[in-house]
Amino acid sequence: MQENYLHGKTSSTINAMLAATAWNLMKMMRKLKALCADFSSTARSGSCESCSLYV
Repeated sequence: MQENYLHGKTSSTINAMLAATAWNLMKMMRKLKALCADFSSTARSGSCESCSLYV
């Protein structure tokens, strides 16, 4: 992805903030996907050893 050079000095700051936001959102989505997969497998098995929950 190329940087927008038409906006001047603030362009670099905005680009860095958007890139960091996208990176953090991607990390959160991975964690949510893993959590949903764990919950799904827990719901099928009926118990969760790591959190001591029983369905």
